[in-house]
Amino acid sequence: MCDPAAGGCKGGPCDTCEPENECDIVSCVDDQCVHNESCGPDLVCCNEMCVNPGCDDGDPCTDDSCGGPGVGCVHEPASGEACDDGDPCTENDTCQAGVCQAGTPKDCDDGNPCTADMCDPQQGCVHMPLDGSPCDDGSACTMGDTCVQDTCTPGAPVSCGDNNACTADSCDPQTGCVHAPIDCGDNNACTADSCDPQTGCVNVSLDCDDNDACTADSCDPQTGCVNVSLDCDDNDACTADSCDPQTGCVHDPVVCDDGEVCTLDVCDPNVGCLFMEQNGISCDDGDACTINDTCVNGTCTGMLDPNC
Repeated sequence: MCDPAAGGCKGGPCDTCEPENECDIVSCVDDQCVHNESCGPDLVCCNEMCVNPGCDDGDPCTDDSCGGPGVGCVHEPASGEACDDGDPCTENDTCQAGVCQAGTPKDCDDGNPCTADMCDPQQGCVHMPLDGSPCDDGSACTMGDTCVQDTCTPGAPVSCGDNNACTADSCDPQTGCVHAPIDCGDNNACTADSCDPQTGCVNVSLDCDDNDACTADSCDPQTGCVNVSLDCDDNDACTADSCDPQTGCVHDPVVCDDGEVCTLDVCDPNVGCLFMEQNGISCDDGDACTINDTCVNGTCTGMLDPNC
């Protein structure tokens, strides 16, 4: 007969039924010893001889363990562990004395100025479009930007005109209006380049006149003004060529007088002064003791005065 309460079967085929370990519950079935029919309360046993179905209760806020035979699973309150309080509007929830406590409110800001950001305890973060609301599309070149279907849509272009004909007006999306001075250079050294804010570029021809009548004034587009000294030589040997800064070239006649009465003084344009001998012309040799002085072979020659 089998009496499990008495520790097994006694006085029969099962009289050798004894627990094999502290977790063993022995019974006698059909005169056969049956071990591990049950592992005790909660079907939990902390012995390798007994299969442990596990004490994890799925609650992160409990420290789960096995209390041993006859005790079963033990779930002690835990603190500090991460958990989920079931509210999608909180984050960083933690266990406090076995209870999951809400952490910090969830930040639902999506950085979009065209949505109203909030948190629904059922859905979590919700972003509602703010159509028609003013916004900033991030470009300094638009104004009056508005929200359309949760997107910031550029408004009208910014007017960068500064009413100055000497600037090239444009817009940089990062910095805004740009007024760059225009280059009025025409690559011509014979013009003075400038800019009039009302009319734009002005390229005035240079005045290369150096107020010197002795220079020929001109302009080279590559180098600018050229002032070349005049050549006053008239290729006439009978003129003395010079230049007056006020009036220009001067051609004064050459004086060919050699002071001799017995020469004919003339000027040849090719060779200059010529002094030609004259004969038979009355002259005065400067000697008071001569008379009838005449030119002979270009020399004034007289006859001795008998009265001297």
